[in-house]
Amino acid sequence: MARLQARFDRIFSIRTCYGDLDKLLFRPRRRKAELLRVLERPETPLHTNASERDLRGLVIK
Repeated sequence: MARLQARFDRIFSIRTCYGDLDKLLFRPRRRKAELLRVLERPETPLHTNASERDLRGLVIK
């Protein structure tokens, strides 16, 4: 877990000479705890596709 957190920090701390790219790289850093929550709780789903699929029939009707 520590290695992945360090890798996350290394990737999203990169500074480029492109302002727009730097802004995009900054956004995930603000949400680091939320994005890496799966490392603490592996049972947390990475997406909600199953829930959305279950509700799709009700929404269409």
